[in-house]
Amino acid sequence: MSGKISRRVLDFVSGALLVSLCPYAQTSPKFHEIAGVALFVALVAHIFVERKWFATLARGPYSPVKTYRAALIGALIAVFAIQIVTGILISAELFTFLPETSASDEARQWHLILSAWAPVLVGWHLGAHWLSLAKALSKRRKLRAVVAIVAVAALMFGAREFYRRDLIDYMLGNVKFPSFDYEESLASALCSHFSIICAHTIVGALIFTFFQRASRKPQRNATNDADSKDAYSQKDDSKEDKNSTIA
Repeated sequence: MSGKISRRVLDFVSGALLVSLCPYAQTSPKFHEIAGVALFVALVAHIFVERKWFATLARGPYSPVKTYRAALIGALIAVFAIQIVTGILISAELFTFLPETSASDEARQWHLILSAWAPVLVGWHLGAHWLSLAKALSKRRKLRAVVAIVAVAALMFGAREFYRRDLIDYMLGNVKFPSFDYEESLASALCSHFSIICAHTIVGALIFTFFQRASRKPQRNATNDADSKDAYSQKDDSKEDKNSTIA
């Protein structure tokens, strides 16, 4: 029980740090860098806690669900690793003692691109876990409608904020110089970015459902093949019984 509680606390802290990193204009550069380092430490701890699951990656077979999860988590690790490296290279507060390099401009561009990808990938990652929670809640009739309404509202509002902030252009690297809205309040910015993660959590749940169904098809085909083989064997056995009776 204590292990599950520590994991939930770690998940909550990681999520809170990620959301706090998004509204760069509403916080200070120093806070942004401290929160970034703290998030990296939390993610390393998260990987350590889930080390048994990572050990299963060395064993097969790879179903569509396992392949999807492995690819998604691999992408998340790569994104956050590059984020911490590029963040150190363009640091203006914590790592100013390091010498400047010619790669600072390129590091800033990659940091900007991956800052838009991180909430999306995190949302997709949460989607698989949110799906199991939603199924548990949907068993209660009174909560079923509430879950559906909340999911639709989060998807619509998050999609609106995702479009309003032009995050597609950031993800594709089309934005070279970001524009910040310094007049927006911190609470508004936090709610906006949190809704974007929630919207992609729902999208991630739908993607995960697709891969779940794809994983079940081979099992059903294998079951059908086994049943057909049993049927044929039963027919053969009945023919042999008839022949033996005639003989």
